[in-house]
Amino acid sequence: MMLAGCVSTKSISVAPAPRPQLAQPDGKITEKCKPPVVIPKGGNVEKLWRQDRVALKECGVTKEALRDFYADRDARLIGTKP
Repeated sequence: MMLAGCVSTKSISVAPAPRPQLAQPDGKITEKCKPPVVIPKGGNVEKLWRQDRVALKECGVTKEALRDFYADRDARLIGTKP
């Protein structure tokens, strides 16, 4: 006696989805920040202090850009940003 529900099926192989290519940030925003200025004895403290402050501000701007880059990329990967 034959079973009515038995049917031969072909095996289908499905290729795995390709791994996502993660965007890399611009090299400019991943550079190390300038180190603090060393003030020598008798050095012009005001001038060196200003250089230090400018470097610190530039560093903050680049690190904010880097943070924003990764936040945007990750939001796109999980589908929370168009």
